[in-house]
Amino acid sequence: MLLKKELMQPLFTRLQGAIKQIIILGGRNGKFMEWHKKRLENDLLCPVLRGRIHYEITKYRKAHDQPGRVIVKVDDDVILDGNLFKYFKGYREVETAYKETHNIPRRQWNGKTIENQAVNEAAEMYIDRERLELGIFDVWQFTNAIELYLNQSIDKSLRSENPLVRLFAILDRRVGKRTLMNERAELEQLPDWLQFFYVLRFSAEGIRTDWRMNEPDKMS
Repeated sequence: MLLKKELMQPLFTRLQGAIKQIIILGGRNGKFMEWHKKRLENDLLCPVLRGRIHYEITKYRKAHDQPGRVIVKVDDDVILDGNLFKYFKGYREVETAYKETHNIPRRQWNGKTIENQAVNEAAEMYIDRERLELGIFDVWQFTNAIELYLNQSIDKSLRSENPLVRLFAILDRRVGKRTLMNERAELEQLPDWLQFFYVLRFSAEGIRTDWRMNEPDKMS
C-alpha cells in the first residue's frame, strides 16, 4: 500500500537533514568534524575557556541508519545533549496539537502539487525553534549552526535567532569585554541552557552579573 505523499513530506524534510548529517559525519576518521572541533575548541575559542569546552559528535554504527549524537561538555560535565531519538520523542504529539490549535489544514496531493505545503512548513519550523529553545535538537541542526557561524560575521552570529549559533558566538575569542558587558542585557531573553554559556563566559572574563549559574547536571 502506497503512503500518501502529503503524509510523507514532513519526514522527507527531516530526512534531508539526516542525510546531510551522515555525509558530514561519514568521512573516514571523521575528518570534517575533527577540523571543526579544532577550530571550535581552540582557534576560535576565547583563551580563558580553552581546555574547558569540548564538543563530541558520534554516530552509532550498529543503529538503524547510523543516527548520531552531539554533546557539549564543560569541565567534563555534559551540558547539552542532542540526538535523533530525543529530537523525535514527543515531536508528533507537539506537532499535531499545534496544528489542531491553529487550524492548519493537512497537506493534500492534488495530482500535481502538494497543497497547504507552505503553512505546514511554517508550523514545523516554529515547532523546531520552540524545541530548540528547550535544548531539544538533532545533530543536523547542530552542524547547520556550525556552518552558519563559520560563514558569517561574528556580529551577525551574536544577533542570530538560532541559539546554537549564539552559543558558538558568545564563546568566540573575537568578542571583546566591551561587547560582553553589553550582552549582559540579553540574558533574561535567552533560553536557560544558553544563559549558562553566557554566564560561563562572563565569569571567566571577570564580568559580574546578577544571574546565578545552575549546576551543570540540571542543565542537560
